[in-house]
Amino acid sequence: MTRWLPVRALGCLAWLLVCPVALSAAPKVEVVAPQEPVEVGRAVVIDVTVLVPSWFTKPVYFDPIEGLNLINVQTEKSTYPTSRSINGETWTGVGKEYTLVPMVEGLYQVEIPGLTVHYPDENGKPATERVTSEPVTLRAQVPAAARALDPLIIADNIDIEQTFDMPETVQVGDHIARTITVTVSGTSALFIPPLLTDIDNDALKTYLQSPVVKDDMVGSDLALGGRRSEQQSIRVLAPGQWQLPELTLRYYQNSTEQIVEVSVPGKTLNVARPPLSRWQWAALVVAALVLLALCYALGRYLVTLFHRFWQTEPMQYRRLRWQAHRPSRQFLRALATWQDHWRHVYSVNDALSRQYHALVIQAESRIYLSAATSTSLARALREHRHALKTHSHRRHQQLQPLNP
Repeated sequence: MTRWLPVRALGCLAWLLVCPVALSAAPKVEVVAPQEPVEVGRAVVIDVTVLVPSWFTKPVYFDPIEGLNLINVQTEKSTYPTSRSINGETWTGVGKEYTLVPMVEGLYQVEIPGLTVHYPDENGKPATERVTSEPVTLRAQVPAAARALDPLIIADNIDIEQTFDMPETVQVGDHIARTITVTVSGTSALFIPPLLTDIDNDALKTYLQSPVVKDDMVGSDLALGGRRSEQQSIRVLAPGQWQLPELTLRYYQNSTEQIVEVSVPGKTLNVARPPLSRWQWAALVVAALVLLALCYALGRYLVTLFHRFWQTEPMQYRRLRWQAHRPSRQFLRALATWQDHWRHVYSVNDALSRQYHALVIQAESRIYLSAATSTSLARALREHRHALKTHSHRRHQQLQPLNP
């Protein structure tokens, strides 16, 4: 029994030596993340590396990291090979850099996607394992000077460019294309808000196209940057002078620790009326001719109305009274014309007929003999007309009951 003790001791020692190697032969995942707080809008790199004691028999696929209020920037750099020396042995590895951008302030628990690893085990047989790692904690904060910004933009630099595609002389019905390009460095272009807004009035009608937003890792240090492009189609509806608004953007600049404002000017549109086409000129000429014909017909109608009004008994009587103060042959002709309105009275009343002839004799005496009379001609004319109207009114009242 005692002779077997050295053998058992050697077996235990061998197991203790082999066991750590066997335990360490499983694939490992290393995650490197920043421990200090980061700024909202700034890129954060999380480096994930998977290691195996032999080599990979199949490629390792890294799923994207997803999280609320986290932007996962897709970079041109994909996975990269690496290696580690573990317990004196060289392990093969594949690394992946995740570029994340926190959009709001707060604490983030970033879940690292699990990895499926294919490799040969210590016996050379194909093995497949699913390896995971603990979540990574990120703390994002906003500089005090940037808290008043709405929307919040923290960047190294922002440039705005503006172009117009329009004719030299803008006319009603023309279309104008306004393009705004915002280039940002130090943050994602997703933080840039829409700058162009709809205009809908009697003069201008606008149509916004879908913006194009793209992020890139640029420069030798692969700094985060991006571009946002917006285009607006403007249709001109009315002539005149119309104003397109100025566009302004404010952001917090890291290098100066100040609020910077960038803008592009608006534009004044002087819109002219479009030239008339052949059909419009023809319609204008026809309308002018029709209007001229209407004016001519209306003029003739008004002249006829005026002539009729001028020949009415009241108007002829007014002219007679004005001429009676200085009677002439024209007065006699006007008197003869005026008495035609009262022929129906003279035909039934001899006294008024004789009174009219006496009025004529009185006027002729004043005209040809310059004889003065006891009664003025104007007064005699007024009394005679009053007698005519009285007789006509009385006769009308006598005949009215006879009418059904």
